[in-house]
Amino acid sequence: MQEEDIKTILEEPITKGPAKKNKKRNNKKKKEQVTKVSAEVQQRQQRQQRQQRQQRQREEMDEEAMDSISVPISLSFLVFVRNLLNSIVPRTQWRPEEMAPVGMAINDLSSLIQMTTQNQSNQSSQEDTNDEEDEDPGEEEEEEEEIN
Repeated sequence: MQEEDIKTILEEPITKGPAKKNKKRNNKKKKEQVTKVSAEVQQRQQRQQRQQRQQRQREEMDEEAMDSISVPISLSFLVFVRNLLNSIVPRTQWRPEEMAPVGMAINDLSSLIQMTTQNQSNQSSQEDTNDEEDEDPGEEEEEEEEIN
């Protein structure tokens, strides 16, 4: 190129042509893409938050359900577990923070066993007294019949 061509290129203002329009379009597209991406990110975050909330609610419901569930366990199994703990405790070296929960578990098992055996003995004694009461009225009727 010649010097004159270079001067004219440098001196002449750049007309608004497709290059500038394309730049504006590209800038608009970039802004739109950025807003779309940020909107998508926000939606993802909102979805994750909802899912986390739902998960926490499910876990809380599961914990509440677990607290309300009662499982029948045989008395002999409870006695076995208590005796097992009683025989293991002297042989182990418990850390101080472990001793209280173990002792509480043993006490709970012992009190459950004691309550159950007391309830069973009370029920059996009540049945015996009921049987005796049922027999007494029958005897009185027989005695009245004999008198007549």
